[in-house]
Amino acid sequence: MGISRSVLTLALAVWCLPVFAVEWDALTTGQQSVLKPYQAAWEQFDESRQAQLAKGAERWVNMDRTDRDRMQQRLDRWRALPKARRQVLLDRFDEFKRLTPDQQQRLRQQHREFSKRSPTEQKRLREQFGKTDPGERSRAMDRFRRQQPPARQRSRPTRQRAPSRAPGR
Repeated sequence: MGISRSVLTLALAVWCLPVFAVEWDALTTGQQSVLKPYQAAWEQFDESRQAQLAKGAERWVNMDRTDRDRMQQRLDRWRALPKARRQVLLDRFDEFKRLTPDQQQRLRQQHREFSKRSPTEQKRLREQFGKTDPGERSRAMDRFRRQQPPARQRSRPTRQRAPSRAPGR
């Protein structure tokens, strides 16, 4: 199975959920096949890294050919980006992760709505956004971060979630 390290790295970055350390012998045959380049260093990885690699390898093994090809294309596009652009995107992703789940959902919905527009309309909106004063863009982002979804404001008073509540529930 000729899986490049780059595809493996991307797959792992997309699906990383550290749990517990994983012994090499406890990996499935498919996972071991995918992770073979890392076998010699396996014991040096910390527990979370082992768990991330194992989870990513399992997802890779379960992908069909179309999904693997799509993942390779995404990785190729990522690698073709200049290093500075990749850093900007990583910073934006970190910022997205700091948003509340409601804000993340609103942003995803806005993106879906934007994607439904014609390419001409998308281009027009991008140009319009690009011409916006950076200070105004920053103020708009600050308003977005502070804004709560209208349904939440109407349905109940603001309260803090219990810390024991599992994410995504």
